[in-house]
Amino acid sequence: MVARAPSELLDLPPPPLVDEDEGEDWGPPPIPGGDFELTPDVPAAPLPPAPHTDDSIVEVDVEFDDDDGPLVLGMLPPPDDLEEAGEVVAVSDSNAQFELSRRMQVVQVGWMVKGQFTAGNHTGADLIIPENRIEDDQTFSPTDYFLLSVRGRKASMTIHQASEVVVDGDPAADGELDPTGKAIDIIRRDDLGDEDFVVRIALAHDKRLPDPRARLLGIDVADPLAAALFTRGLPAGTERKLALGSLTVTAVHDGDEVVLSNYLPSYKLGDGFRPFFVQRGEDKYKTAPEDGVDIRLSIGDRLVVDASVFEIVEG
Repeated sequence: MVARAPSELLDLPPPPLVDEDEGEDWGPPPIPGGDFELTPDVPAAPLPPAPHTDDSIVEVDVEFDDDDGPLVLGMLPPPDDLEEAGEVVAVSDSNAQFELSRRMQVVQVGWMVKGQFTAGNHTGADLIIPENRIEDDQTFSPTDYFLLSVRGRKASMTIHQASEVVVDGDPAADGELDPTGKAIDIIRRDDLGDEDFVVRIALAHDKRLPDPRARLLGIDVADPLAAALFTRGLPAGTERKLALGSLTVTAVHDGDEVVLSNYLPSYKLGDGFRPFFVQRGEDKYKTAPEDGVDIRLSIGDRLVVDASVFEIVEG
């Protein structure tokens, strides 16, 4: 509280009398033009200025639930050029490594891209690359890394955060470039802000995709540190609820297969269905069953949900 000189003190009217039988809840002060009027001989005193607040800091406290997908961190100061920044997505380092220890895993291996997509570390991005949270009190800012445009045979990428993106080993890469055939590294930092590891992605043609005009923006999951950010392990014989993109499924590791069920409520959209395709082996992608029957998948089989591409992997 800031002390005021006597000359700055407000000349406020005396408080209204309180009926002790009704308690001490006076309610809001009288409002001119409302249910009560200030008497003409008692002028309304000016209100003191509101205390300063910093609206650029938003606190979000969300606990990690092992069964409900990646956690979301708080302390989000949105950059000025990020109009619709979402919550930062981060994966606990200890939980992520535990996921890799399970034999059967559902791993996101990339995105099917056609059109324009923004890649970032937050829920407002089209392509989400999670952060790696090492310490419980570690915080991150929502960041857009680049804008990717894929139209027919042409592709372009505009880098928005050059300090966090390395293209073909060049940390000075910036602005607009053709990403075709290039290794794009997104830097992941430790709790001290130093570079810890990178998530490598690359744009490639994949004729197996359900959309022949789309390309695969693949994630290099051969690096276990990067793979841990995109892996959900399945305990043997125990059902686990997973969020695969916008689809919610129940997954269970059954022998050498993964069985998906209870996906119909999130798959069906009014009179239609959201994009959900299944590929077994090297066969073509097929639309997922529209009657909700269980889907049995083997190692190497893939799913496409919206733009996200997942694969069944043996750890």
